[in-house]
Amino acid sequence: MRRSTYTSVQQNETQGLVMSLVFHIAVAGVTFMGMPFFAKDLPPETPIIIELVTIDDITAAPPRPTLPPEEKQIEPKPEPEPVKAAEVSPPQPDQMPPPPDQAPSKKEEVKVEPPKPVPPPPKPKPKPKKDEWADLQSLVKDIEKKETKKEQQFAAAKPMDNAKVITPNVSEKATMTERDAIAAHIEACWRIDPGTEGIEDLDAKIRVLINRDGSVQQAQIVDMVRYLSDSAFRTFANSARNAVLSCGNIPISPERYAELKDLEFTFRPQGRLN
Repeated sequence: MRRSTYTSVQQNETQGLVMSLVFHIAVAGVTFMGMPFFAKDLPPETPIIIELVTIDDITAAPPRPTLPPEEKQIEPKPEPEPVKAAEVSPPQPDQMPPPPDQAPSKKEEVKVEPPKPVPPPPKPKPKPKKDEWADLQSLVKDIEKKETKKEQQFAAAKPMDNAKVITPNVSEKATMTERDAIAAHIEACWRIDPGTEGIEDLDAKIRVLINRDGSVQQAQIVDMVRYLSDSAFRTFANSARNAVLSCGNIPISPERYAELKDLEFTFRPQGRLN
């Protein structure tokens, strides 16, 4: 019983498989054979013919034949016609020139100014002549500054006994007593160094100007040439002049002032000379 049932089931499966295979084959055949009948007919395609042509064959033109140059014929120049004199017609009243008063003013000519001459350079002003005396005084002041140390040494030295004498140049009007008193007064203010080399051969003349009150107005060294050239003399003369300037209250009588206001003394360290 069971065996018969199994056999029948197996037969049914085999039949179903065969039927499915036949169905699929039929569907495939209909599809393959029936599709051309459903497709639309397309119009035939028109072929397009393209001809390739090179550019040179189309654009290049054949060369033109060269022609011989034509000879130019020289035409004779026509003779110039004589110039006819232009007929001058008389001016009409409207074209008459205006009277002299109403004549149009001429344009002023622009005058070109010539270049101005360059002024000559100013002449240098002549230098003023130097005052020789002022230059000499300036030189003396410079030398005096250099001799300051030496003068200080003379001032510190002790006075020599009978080593210095002032000899006044005496005028005939003044008495010896008054001149001697003035010389002694100035001599007391003079200081020299007795150990200075060559001092015994030196002498200096000093011009003394005295005021009425007995003060010294001015003391001048007479021999300026030697003063500028001889350093030993310069030191000696400076000491004599400083002695005069440092002295004050010079004894001078009012009655004799005219004769004694301008005196000249000779300073000598070795003694008085008559």
